[in-house]
Amino acid sequence: MEKLFLGIDVGSISVKAALLDEQCGVIETVYRRMYGKPLPVLLEILREIHEKYPAKDILYCGATGTAGEL
Repeated sequence: MEKLFLGIDVGSISVKAALLDEQCGVIETVYRRMYGKPLPVLLEILREIHEKYPAKDILYCGATGTAGEL
């Protein structure tokens, strides 16, 4: 099992995500403009990540940003 860490930033213009390994190496990053609709864009990004990486391998997920409480 690979241990992965997911960081999400929901800002006023875009949603960004970064997937890191145990050594803090960047495995994948995603940047997407949201045009005022953060939740659908965030769900799209999470689905894309889930298609590539099993949810059981993502040990921690942190969110930040102006809409981070969503």
